[in-house]
Amino acid sequence: MHEGRFLGAASRLDLDTIHTPLIFPVVIGEVCYHLRSALDYLVYELAINDSGKAQEHTQFPIVDSPNEFGGAANRNLRGLNAAHIATIERLQPYNGCEWTKILRGLSNRDKHRHLTLTASLTMGHVQFWPTPPIVSQGPVRRARFRGIEVYVQYPFSISVLFKDGGPVVKTLRVLQAEIASTLEAFKPEFK
Repeated sequence: MHEGRFLGAASRLDLDTIHTPLIFPVVIGEVCYHLRSALDYLVYELAINDSGKAQEHTQFPIVDSPNEFGGAANRNLRGLNAAHIATIERLQPYNGCEWTKILRGLSNRDKHRHLTLTASLTMGHVQFWPTPPIVSQGPVRRARFRGIEVYVQYPFSISVLFKDGGPVVKTLRVLQAEIASTLEAFKPEFK
């Protein structure tokens, strides 16, 4: 095995030839759907708990103004007591709750059809082998080095981002944590 300085490979990387697998947007859409559904189920169960009976058409509203919230509360928060409605209102984007705004945006299935790939190459040493390595830590490519055909390995990573540049995995983890925290906060209501 030989090592050499990693020079200029980043300029040869063509991200346009790397396509996001179709399953990525599908899975992201499903995750967002289920995260949003957890909040809808919360409202449904709170309505039963507060009113003593099931209420139709309940939903966790996510809106941009107090006026919109008033209308949404009348339509979607039937059966909830004033304290629960006030708690849900505090979780609205117009009250500074960023995660609900993000969730609403991602809940629209059209939002994740176009994901962005970014690549980063970790500068450092490239490893060369005259024959394919038996054990490899990352991608190995055939190349020519000083006129000799070799097998080359270099550090490389790809990130999948939303169209706005937000990292997919980190964003979904934040949403999951915030929703879990919200559900946990309501847990004492269901004794």
